[in-house]
Amino acid sequence: MLEYLWRAAWRLHDTGDASAEAWVARHARTLLAGGVQQTAAALKAAARVARLRGTTRKGIDDAVNYLTSKAEHLRYDTASGTRLADRHRHHRESMVRHEARCCIPGSAGRNSRGGSWVR
Repeated sequence: MLEYLWRAAWRLHDTGDASAEAWVARHARTLLAGGVQQTAAALKAAARVARLRGTTRKGIDDAVNYLTSKAEHLRYDTASGTRLADRHRHHRESMVRHEARCCIPGSAGRNSRGGSWVR
C-alpha cells in the first residue's frame, strides 16, 4: 500500500520534496483508520487539481485502482487488530508449549526431535 502512495506522491511532488513524506504519512494514517474510499477520492481530487493527464497521472491511477480493487482487504481498522490479537495468542500458546517441553522432568535440554539443545 505504501509503495502505491509513494508512486502517487512523486506525481504530485518534485523529487526530494520533503512535503511528499508528510503527504504519504497523512494518507497512510487515513488508510489505517479505515478510510480506503476517502483516500482514493483524495488521490483523484489531487490529480484533478494538479491537472495531471495520461502517463503523468499513472502513479495516481495505479494507487486508486489498487485501493478500490483491494478495499475489502485493506480494512486495517478492523482486520489488523484481530490479526494482531491472533498472533499474540498464538505466540503465548507456543511459549506455553515450549515451557512445558523444557520443564517436564526428563525432557530438559531436549528438542522435539530428541536431540540436545545444550552443547
